[in-house]
Amino acid sequence: MASEKCITIIGGGFSGTLTAVQLLRQSPFPVCVKLINAGYPLSKGVAYSAESNLHLLNVRSGRMSAFPHIPRHFVNWLEVQPDVQQFCQPGETLAEAFMPRRVYGQYIDYILKRTLENLPAGSKLELIEDEAISIAELSDKYYWVELQSGKGFRTEKIVLALGNFAPESLNLPKEILASNFYFGNPWKPEILENLRSEEPILLVGTGLTMIDVVLSLLEQKFTGKIIAISPKGYLPMVHRHTAPYPDFRKELQGPFSLTTVYAALKKHIRKAVAQGSSCEALIDSLRPQTQEIWLGLSKDDKQKFLRHLSSLWGIFRHRISPQVSDRIQAARDSGQLEVKAARLKNAIETDGKLQAVLKLRGKEEPETIPVQRIINCTGPQGNYTRITMPLIQNLLSQNLVLADDLQLGLKAMPDGRLIQANGKPSCKFFTIGPTMRGALWESTAVPEISEQAAHLAQTILHTFLPDAETKTENTAQQTKK
Repeated sequence: MASEKCITIIGGGFSGTLTAVQLLRQSPFPVCVKLINAGYPLSKGVAYSAESNLHLLNVRSGRMSAFPHIPRHFVNWLEVQPDVQQFCQPGETLAEAFMPRRVYGQYIDYILKRTLENLPAGSKLELIEDEAISIAELSDKYYWVELQSGKGFRTEKIVLALGNFAPESLNLPKEILASNFYFGNPWKPEILENLRSEEPILLVGTGLTMIDVVLSLLEQKFTGKIIAISPKGYLPMVHRHTAPYPDFRKELQGPFSLTTVYAALKKHIRKAVAQGSSCEALIDSLRPQTQEIWLGLSKDDKQKFLRHLSSLWGIFRHRISPQVSDRIQAARDSGQLEVKAARLKNAIETDGKLQAVLKLRGKEEPETIPVQRIINCTGPQGNYTRITMPLIQNLLSQNLVLADDLQLGLKAMPDGRLIQANGKPSCKFFTIGPTMRGALWESTAVPEISEQAAHLAQTILHTFLPDAETKTENTAQQTKK
């Protein structure tokens, strides 16, 4: 039997679990995969830990397979599950439905259990409920992973599947950030505790995170006022049944620039509107080429996109189900939810009460409103130099990983190899999921991550073979194609 090869995956959410599964399915030789998980239920992470039926997937079931080469894998699993038909709208098939996220969490758990039951001969999957706090280089081949419990172990390869981090702290006085008025992590259950219906709640951010928090508040039977703000007041758009937009990708050939891509999009948006078509369908038609375009843009163009267009892209690209949209609209119609185009300029505590100071778009004078709490819904933190997680600080201090120049994660190649301090891709450190946004931009949804996991497993396994660097470069080229 060949010697055991050890791969450690740090992060037991969807990205990490699927990477472990793909490594074990694809490996032509025995491997030991160690999956380290802390904070949220194994295999589910923050995204699929919700137990509520109100929190739905933002993608139809037919596009949620964990395995790219088996497109109907999730739908096939749904077909043998009891009581899931109730989540279909009238006339919808299971493939067209938006399932509760808790159901998808059960699906991932099923995949993990099946993998454990059918491990390849000689291979192992070790599930470690602990937190990795540091990594030290032992030799050219091995690293030592230290856990919070004080235990540790040796490994050859490391995959960072860290998922999303809490949003960056708002620009508020330190005493407010440290008070019981401010909730910096919108995914913690504490945001729903000790609510008072007679006082408003302020949500900073109007994207998908805000949608989740509003749904949770409604499920808690909170009847008070909810105020949500963002600089432009955009809300995510809703998924609609629309005819596909004609493929216009042949008009977008490299070398890419933001000017030419934006001009083409504007032209086709006008064309779509004139024909009574859907702008969302137009964006969807571009999705297979999005990562190629992002890779082809200059750093300056990427920065311009992030400053001026990313919020608009988000509302078209990251949409919500019709059922969720209906609940949000009902809350707006009743007056319970108010969405404002505004910025939070300050927050002041006086006699145990909190006042939020808002700068409304288009108005000179600020507006001061009483609120019982401020919940940060601005979206996951991407600037890793500001993330306080001990492991991240440890890796950055040793230059084992580098923060992305655009503050969108870590510096990485498109195939998941992390960039070393010498500028070369590593054959020992890898990443997947949200940490890859700087490299790929689209790197948070299941369709993209499932593709990444399949290719990343192949890339990692190639690094164990002779002439690993050459083989890995070839794999990277295939991945890009």
